[in-house]
Amino acid sequence: MKVAVGSRNPTKIEGTRLAFEQFFEDVKVFGIEVEPRFRQPFNEETLAGAIERALKIYSDEFDFSVGIEAGLMSVRHTITGYMDFQVAVIYNGEKFTIGFGPGFEYP
Repeated sequence: MKVAVGSRNPTKIEGTRLAFEQFFEDVKVFGIEVEPRFRQPFNEETLAGAIERALKIYSDEFDFSVGIEAGLMSVRHTITGYMDFQVAVIYNGEKFTIGFGPGFEYP
């Protein structure tokens, strides 16, 4: 199985490999640089950025493509008014699977 990740970040590549190996055998993960549209994603831009990364790198050469993005979200009742959260998008050429990581406020 061949999986493309829309990043050359070794942590994102390794995390993707570990996740896919929980479900599939013989997984090969390839990091592909993607120029982000948003320098610092905010609110919906975080999801849009992850989707864009997965779409830009998908080709018939891969079984799946993955876009991972972190961004800020406006959250009332927090000290700073913002929380950081992560989004992972998996694309198989037809549909998306979307996951959100836990959010946290910077101290």
